Amino acid sequence: MNGLLFFWFSWLIWVYITFIMKKGKERTFFAIWTLLLISGSSFHFVMFGYKLSLGYLFLVIGAMVMVASTKRLFYHLFSSLTLMVLYMTIKVWENFFPIWMILSKSFVIPFMMVFIILLLVKGFRNRVSIGLLGICSGELVYSFILSSYSLPEPVGGYEFFDYVVVILFLFIGIEAAHAFRVKIRALLYTYKKSFQVLTEE
Repeated sequence: MNGLLFFWFSWLIWVYITFIMKKGKERTFFAIWTLLLISGSSFHFVMFGYKLSLGYLFLVIGAMVMVASTKRLFYHLFSSLTLMVLYMTIKVWENFFPIWMILSKSFVIPFMMVFIILLLVKGFRNRVSIGLLGICSGELVYSFILSSYSLPEPVGGYEFFDYVVVILFLFIGIEAAHAFRVKIRALLYTYKKSFQVLTEE
């Protein structure tokens, strides 16, 4: 999608963070972080012979901060390593055997990543942090592999950021569905209790 999904969804995320999230240091951090990602995605710089997106650098730093603040750090790092291998494998397979990618990779890769993350990690914040760190690491290793075949590719292009926002929106959708289900169960339980009291009277 060449960044179209990224720009649309990232601005929606920023609006949600700025106007819906509760005020506090966390909201300020995520709002500034999102703006840095949006603005930095269009700028690139060269480091050790590799072309990196400034937005990618901001994403890696933010993901590392989030992972470092979680419990079970070593398990979460291992989960990120698993996701790194998965992302790298899919990208290499798609690059050398594109005929096997029947569906749009803008959705196939995020769906596969989210499925594995749901199996490995619990909690919205943990899933987001592990997913971001895993996909960032996989993107870097994938670029190293292509460079070894004299096929240099920028680290953190628009396609990469499309994957990121689709993953985030999938997690947001899953979390919203879970919260809705819990609320419905609570309402049904309340109505059931009220009905029992009325029948007993």
